[in-house]
Amino acid sequence: MDVTEEQLELLRSAIVQKQPFCSGALPLSPENFILFYGKDDVAHRIDLSQASDDALKLLSETCDAATFGLNGQDVLDESYRKAGKLDISHFAFNFDVYHSGLINTIREHLLEGTPATRPIRAELYKLNVYGKDSFFRSHKDTPRGSTMFGTLVIVFPTRHEGGALVLRHDEKEWTFDSAEVVSDEPKPSIAYITFYSDVEHEVLPVESGYRVTITYNLHFEKANGSPPRSLPKPIPHALDNEARFMDVLKTLLDDPTFLSDGGRLGFGLHHQYAISQDPSDRELQRLCASLKGSDAVLKAVCDDLSLCAFLELVYINLNNGQEEEEQEAWAQMFDRCITEDEDDDDPSESGIHWVTERTTYNTFETSFPFYGNEPSIGTAYAEICMLVQIGKLGKRASI
Repeated sequence: MDVTEEQLELLRSAIVQKQPFCSGALPLSPENFILFYGKDDVAHRIDLSQASDDALKLLSETCDAATFGLNGQDVLDESYRKAGKLDISHFAFNFDVYHSGLINTIREHLLEGTPATRPIRAELYKLNVYGKDSFFRSHKDTPRGSTMFGTLVIVFPTRHEGGALVLRHDEKEWTFDSAEVVSDEPKPSIAYITFYSDVEHEVLPVESGYRVTITYNLHFEKANGSPPRSLPKPIPHALDNEARFMDVLKTLLDDPTFLSDGGRLGFGLHHQYAISQDPSDRELQRLCASLKGSDAVLKAVCDDLSLCAFLELVYINLNNGQEEEEQEAWAQMFDRCITEDEDDDDPSESGIHWVTERTTYNTFETSFPFYGNEPSIGTAYAEICMLVQIGKLGKRASI
């Protein structure tokens, strides 16, 4: 064996999972709190830094009932979500998310690896009002396109209690109480929170007052074409998480007992991505530029060390009660694909040494025909993983 469990554990422990969100408060000048809204020919103006209950009640009554995304459709169900909403055609305000500095805050405190250098586009999406007893049960945001990586929520300093945002990811939980955040600020401020689109979250019931929010969908922009609204700031050195993983990997690459003849390392992804069923190699390659968190750190470090890191579909061979013909069909269909037996960490078959376990965040199901006593359909399951090709000792670079 060319790699020991101790060496894999060194790599494993060097992968740091940052919180999948960043949040805080941002003081603003008075004009940024002025909101204009209305439908048809009826227009209203409200100062959200010092709005009265009557003014907020009128805003709430102007809203439509908020829907949520389910299986590609907008669904109205007040047992799941109770809140008001205005589409962007029905409101306007002076706040400029780019000039505020929030985009660079997101880049510096949320993004890691190559995505931290990419231009970001903030797409204004909705205004929501949560009155007394309003809530939104636990959910994940519906991706609005393949370039969307996260959500930015701005909470105005209107008087309210309750309505905290609870986030969950990777069996961890965090609570962001915007009412408490803005009440602690000496000057009128907005509370903000931005999180990756695969983070589960819910709005707890509002106990009193009105919670007013504006939501942006965050997208990565292409580096070419028209100038982006947000230009990345220079990053003079690798972030701490990136530097830590790089140091450990470089040390192992210099170790003659570590994969002396070369080999492949496997990493389960820690985030979910918007991608089609049965994605092509080209689609997987494009996804590498939009990775999140520690997934992005892994890719960036490998690129810096000239190691080929790529996303691959790993098919899981359940091998539970398969007929001989089905096993043969499996072998013929996936003879050029990477397959792993379920719960098998032995690299002898696939040649993959798993640093972190495969995850089910990005799992796909594929059907294939086989012919035994009767024509039948078999089912294969695949997971997207990150594989890293390591060259032999003295020639570690693989790109």
